[in-house]
Amino acid sequence: PGFRAKVDAAHRRFVATGEVTYINVPRLLSGDPATSELLRAEGPKYPTWEQDVTFESLRALFAFRPEADAATIAPTAALWIAPENDDLIARFELGSVHAAARAPKRLVVLAGAEHVDVYKVEGAFDEVMRETLAWYAAHV
Repeated sequence: PGFRAKVDAAHRRFVATGEVTYINVPRLLSGDPATSELLRAEGPKYPTWEQDVTFESLRALFAFRPEADAATIAPTAALWIAPENDDLIARFELGSVHAAARAPKRLVVLAGAEHVDVYKVEGAFDEVMRETLAWYAAHV
């Protein structure tokens, strides 16, 4: 609620003055230190990569309800892959989208994996690729 209040205050300031408020993504994701550290470490490799987002985009993210349109978003076949221990994206949110989507559909939970592991070859990346390629072979 405190953070949402900051986002709402930034929106009011934007509407009143046109001033845009930014937040650094590694700072925003500080509740997941591994992901924050990965972003900080990767940033210098990509000099044009801006790691700041507007509070306006966060406001839109709070309002996003993909389960309302899940059948439209995934009209024929959909695969969702989620780390078991994701501190950034609540698995129940992914589950609600999966439940609302039409079949064929599949939800894969990566045992023991954290959010950042899906991006690292030594993490869950190989399992993500195996699941994805098998899904594509069967449905695309």
